[in-house]
Amino acid sequence: MDPIEPFEWKSSFELGVNAIDDEHRDLFDRAGRLHAVVEQGNMTQCAVIADEILVAAQRHFENEEAFLERVGYPDRSGHKVFHEQLRAQVQELRTLCGAGADMPDVWACYAAVLAFLIDDVVGGDIKFKSYLIEHGYSGRRGGDTAPL
Repeated sequence: MDPIEPFEWKSSFELGVNAIDDEHRDLFDRAGRLHAVVEQGNMTQCAVIADEILVAAQRHFENEEAFLERVGYPDRSGHKVFHEQLRAQVQELRTLCGAGADMPDVWACYAAVLAFLIDDVVGGDIKFKSYLIEHGYSGRRGGDTAPL
């Protein structure tokens, strides 16, 4: 029995910026795969998927930070600091999986990674969604790179 239920992407998390929404969905999918292998106790696959999450998260954060720069979001530096915290959490999980840590520790770290991911998308990114709406940005298919 796993102590943490898997968490799935919801359309209500969408920001209206296709590229960022697609990357968020991908990160949630990877977190779901991670949940499955942690539940199975497969630490080898846990380490592999944690590495994939690190790479995907790094790429996403770079893309999102560049986007926020382009649209002039005023709290770019605060958002970047938050991304650094998430990177550290995923790296900690990777270290635990590779070191064969006790399952309660792996579940605790997975929960922390999931909480940061949810907080990034549902908490932090919603702040800049409001900014985008206020400034007339629409990123639906075909216009993800510049404010209106």
